[in-house]
Amino acid sequence: MIYQYIIVIEHTLIFEIEKTAKMIRQYSQKQSELLDNGLTIDQWNVLLVIKQNENISLKDLSKLVFRDTASITRSIQILEEQELIIKSTDSDDFRKYLLKLSPKAEFLLQVYDPEVSKHRKKCFDGFFDQEMQLLSTFMKRVQENVLERT
Repeated sequence: MIYQYIIVIEHTLIFEIEKTAKMIRQYSQKQSELLDNGLTIDQWNVLLVIKQNENISLKDLSKLVFRDTASITRSIQILEEQELIIKSTDSDDFRKYLLKLSPKAEFLLQVYDPEVSKHRKKCFDGFFDQEMQLLSTFMKRVQENVLERT
């Protein structure tokens, strides 16, 4: 009886995590469209990760944004066409490209990041700092559990 209850709770929690992630993504995309910067949430996140990791490889980028290489390659092509990223060949491995932001992308991030951050913070209105830390701890523990089993 207790085992069945645990299974229901686990299923419900996983559903709630997935539902919350999708709702945040939809909300964020809608807010991004209102900003009219021409970027999807995925593209915005790619730019943020590149900003934090200048001269990052495609492989490392795909790991950090949790997207497969084919999907991230298409995003990179679009961002390159928009002159938002600069691709250069890795001097240690000529088969590998390194990515960094263009001045245009740095400007876009500087202009729009405060507004994007404001919208993202809205998702956590009413949370105390301690609750945010606890939620982060729980999510990281779930991620570690999943990584241990893959």
